[in-house]
Amino acid sequence: MIDKTKLKIYENPEEDDFFDVFYKHNNVKIMGEISTKKPQYFHLISFTSQENKNKERAKKGLANYYLCGVLKELIKMKKYGLKLTSDFRLEAGDLGGDIKHDQGKLENYYKSLGFKKGKQVDDPETGQPFKQSISSFLKNCEKFKENPLESK
Repeated sequence: MIDKTKLKIYENPEEDDFFDVFYKHNNVKIMGEISTKKPQYFHLISFTSQENKNKERAKKGLANYYLCGVLKELIKMKKYGLKLTSDFRLEAGDLGGDIKHDQGKLENYYKSLGFKKGKQVDDPETGQPFKQSISSFLKNCEKFKENPLESK
């Protein structure tokens, strides 16, 4: 499903509470973190199908395909404590870098993937929090079970 050699997980020396997760392949970039405190959860920090405005966008559906694969792989790696019942969290806010986005469209996109809005925070840098269980998100992955690079 994913190229496991591209999946990197690091202990964060500055924050003992998280493992940093990186996956970068075919212009898709996924950055997240796994909490080390119970209950463990996966927090998606950055998820893009265009690394920067000078590079081509990844093929439609490829970023979702890889994100599903990364989550499945993290669940298999039992040493990080993620389970199907663990939360999958993200914020619809500033994505950073030079990638532009429409806040409303981003929130609607996350809702279409099954995320529910959390309590609003007054921090423009973190944005609107969303969450769902990993198992709920993985059910949504049925749409992305075919690798777009291999489809006709």
